[in-house]
Amino acid sequence: MNPDKKQVVSEVIIVALFLICGALFFTWQGARSDLALERANISTITTQRDRAAQFFDNFVRVVLRSNGDIDFEARLKLENEARAIGAQEILVKWQAFTKSKTEKEAQIAVIDLLESISNELTGSK
Repeated sequence: MNPDKKQVVSEVIIVALFLICGALFFTWQGARSDLALERANISTITTQRDRAAQFFDNFVRVVLRSNGDIDFEARLKLENEARAIGAQEILVKWQAFTKSKTEKEAQIAVIDLLESISNELTGSK
């Protein structure tokens, strides 16, 4: 092979290596970015589930174990916890429960609310 062809081949190899390295670098940056997004999503889901678990715990202690009426402050705290979860379905079910006129309506609303909380905790919809 003559020296000019060797130089051209060498230059082509060098350019190809630079292109490959560039492609690998941008692929790596993209993967890093995707990983950061996934971590943020996991953090958000964990926070929502923690809030749902806290609401569930307080709902059981304050409402289900109650022998009488629930005071305004307890209802307000539970409603704020339901809002903090960020799941509209839970808030709607909570409001349906608090607006129940009869014991039968309240029982149905509790079942619906507990099902929504369960779905939030397990990630099923």
